[in-house]
Amino acid sequence: MGSWEVWDAWHEHCYWGTQGCQTTTPDSLLDHYWSLLEFGIKLKRHAPYYGLTIVMPTIITASLTLLVFWFDDYSLAIALTIFNILLQGLFGWALVKDLPPGNGSLPKI
Repeated sequence: MGSWEVWDAWHEHCYWGTQGCQTTTPDSLLDHYWSLLEFGIKLKRHAPYYGLTIVMPTIITASLTLLVFWFDDYSLAIALTIFNILLQGLFGWALVKDLPPGNGSLPKI
């Protein structure tokens, strides 16, 4: 459903000491410095169905939430609210079931 593209990768090597991080080798006592190696990567996700799977359900349920306030009939407003809650639960479940588990199982919420 989505793929990743590496946009940028970088690394930095410096010597951390009392004056902060220096990129050049310090001239003073090396016992007061330690070597710091830092790596970074920038990724871009290609998700062609993002609008269909995330944006459209959000707009639909937000519109249904606002639509309830324009009805004068309470039974219709309650029915639409219950339908909206069930629809949000369905969309939320579809979203959560594809998430990788962080602790070995799905979140309890």
